[in-house]
Amino acid sequence: MQETPVGQPQPGTPTQRPNAMMKPHRGAAVLALGIIGIVLCFITGIIAWVMGSGDLREMA
Repeated sequence: MQETPVGQPQPGTPTQRPNAMMKPHRGAAVLALGIIGIVLCFITGIIAWVMGSGDLREMA
């Protein structure tokens, strides 16, 4: 059996990651703004709502 050099993909394996085409998510930011909106400032809750609904629209 022949060894493949380090850093080279194995035969039969995809060369790209499965999530290479996906955009990074903003879930943590939306969650943090939502919690701050409930506890401290209502405006950040509205911002989180708008960001979250925009992200859901993109996912659909």
